[in-house]
Amino acid sequence: MFQRFKHYLDERSPIHITLASIFLVLLIGVLDYLSGFELSFSIFYLVPVSFVAWYAGLHPTILVCLLSAGTWFIVDFNSGHLYSHILIPFWNAFVRLGIFVILARLIMIIKSRLQIEEKLARHDGLTGLLNARAFFDVFSTIFDMAKRYNHPTTIAYLDLDDFKRINDSFGHLQGDEVLKKIAAVMTDQKRQTDFVARLGGDEFAVLLPETDITGSSAAMNTLRDRLNQMIEANKWPISLSIGVASLKNTAMNASEAINQADNLMYKVKKSGKNNIVFEEFTDN
Repeated sequence: MFQRFKHYLDERSPIHITLASIFLVLLIGVLDYLSGFELSFSIFYLVPVSFVAWYAGLHPTILVCLLSAGTWFIVDFNSGHLYSHILIPFWNAFVRLGIFVILARLIMIIKSRLQIEEKLARHDGLTGLLNARAFFDVFSTIFDMAKRYNHPTTIAYLDLDDFKRINDSFGHLQGDEVLKKIAAVMTDQKRQTDFVARLGGDEFAVLLPETDITGSSAAMNTLRDRLNQMIEANKWPISLSIGVASLKNTAMNASEAINQADNLMYKVKKSGKNNIVFEEFTDN
C-alpha cells in the first residue's frame, strides 16, 4: 500500500504537488481556526511542508513554508488568544517560519543524499555506466519479457585485451582515463533503448532489446569500428574481444543467457583476441 502511494506521488508533477500542499495548508488552517487556540494543530503544518520539500523543489517549498507560517499567524491572531505584547505573535510566526525552512532544507538534503546513494548502488563510480548488479536486474526483466512475447534480445560481452599493459606502462590513472573514454564511446553509440554496463575491471556489457542477430551485427560492428578508431588514434596497446549472443524463443534463463555471451567472449580471447563473434541461440 505504501509503495503504491509513493509511486503515485512520484508520478505527479511539481505543480500538482505544490497545489495539493497549498490546499492542505489551507485545510489545516481552517481546522486550526475552528478548533480554537486551546488545541494545537502546529504539527500538521509540517505535513505539506515535508511533501513539497521532497517532491517539488526549492521555490515551491519556500512558497509553502511562507504560506504555512502566514496561515498559522492569521489563525492564531484571530483566535482570541491574548498576548502580553503585540509583537509576540509576529515573533512566533517568524520562529515557526524558521522551523519550517530548516525542516524543509533537511528533507531536501536527505533526498539528495539518498539519490546519490541510489545512483552509486546501481552505477559504476568511474564510468557512470550501470554496474554488474544493476545490469543483471535490467537484463533479467527484459529477457523474461522477450521470452514471454517471443521477441529477440541480444547481449554482448566486451573485454579489453592486454589492458594490464596500460596500467603497467602508464599508471592506473591513465588506465582509468582509457576506461572512461571507452565508456563514453559506448554510451554515445547506444540507442535510447539499449543498456551499457561496466561489469568490473576491463569488462563491459551491452544489452540490445528487440534486436536479432542481423540488427546486432550492424550495431556491434559499428561500435567495434568506433572503439578501434579511438584505440588506434591514441596508440593504446590494447584490442577488443567481443562475444555477441542473440536470443529468441529459448528455454535458457537469464543467468544461462549471460553465460553464453561470456563464453563467446572468452572463445575470442582463446583464439587470438582482437575479434568479434556472433551466435544465435534459439530452440525453434
